[in-house]
Amino acid sequence: MSGAEGLFLHPSFGFFALGLALPFLRNVPYRWLLPLPALLAVIIVFGLPEGNHGGLTWMGLPLELGRVDRLSAVFANVFAVQAVIGFIYAFHLKDIRQHVAALFYIGGAFGCILCADYLSLFVFWEI
Repeated sequence: MSGAEGLFLHPSFGFFALGLALPFLRNVPYRWLLPLPALLAVIIVFGLPEGNHGGLTWMGLPLELGRVDRLSAVFANVFAVQAVIGFIYAFHLKDIRQHVAALFYIGGAFGCILCADYLSLFVFWEI
């Protein structure tokens, strides 16, 4: 076990965090915050170590939220770059609900490509 395995940060974390905080930031120029989770995801994705990460147990079922192999790393890179481009393109939108929905969609997509079991896949797919 290397030291980098303990430092696993799921790329969807920033999207979910900003998606939960965005409704409370109505008087703040929030549109400048939108590319930040995507840029954070680009940085995280390029440093993802291969293997299973983010394991936890729920109701006696083992859940792996961060299974990284070569194929999931390729898709995570594509999603991260697409998220940066998409949020820059979405600067013109004034409806905060659309931004919140987009943040949760992208966070759920990262969860789907990095999960290692069907229960996690179902939860992230429904997000």
